[in-house]
Amino acid sequence: MAEYSEDYINTCFTVWYSAGQPTNMNLVIEKMPSSVDGNVPSKATLARFRSEYGWDERADALNTKAIERVDGDLVESKVNLLRKQFKDAVEVGQKAIEQILSDGFDSSSSAVSALKWATEEQRAVIGVSEMLVKISKMADDEALSRYNKLTQRKNSVDAEIMSEEDDNAETSEQG
Repeated sequence: MAEYSEDYINTCFTVWYSAGQPTNMNLVIEKMPSSVDGNVPSKATLARFRSEYGWDERADALNTKAIERVDGDLVESKVNLLRKQFKDAVEVGQKAIEQILSDGFDSSSSAVSALKWATEEQRAVIGVSEMLVKISKMADDEALSRYNKLTQRKNSVDAEIMSEEDDNAETSEQG
């Protein structure tokens, strides 16, 4: 039985992880470079490495880090989109105000509508972007707790609405 160095075993892990952590070690053996001695570990040896060196746990930790980074990038991307939306709404609002001031109210109904839209859009974007930044900074347990509270509140409101609808249905049936 061949001896493998720690560095080579780490290389085996990297190949396995990069291959998508397959359970079928044949997929890994095909991609495995030879060790310094010219050997390639067998399926059984790779399975033993996987178990003895905690490859699954190590891969889970790496996957968690990767997901956190991607989630962070997604949040940042959404924040940038919302910032652009806000900037566009401000520009539309400014142009609408200029139109109203130069032409007066009589001929500028589209400008008034644009100003109203821009104001509502700015308000909405500010709220969403602040919420996203706040959520992105929460610890997982804090975010889960907040989610649970919001879900409970939503369920409570839904139940109240259903109860009110039932009351209204009974009233209309009696009348």
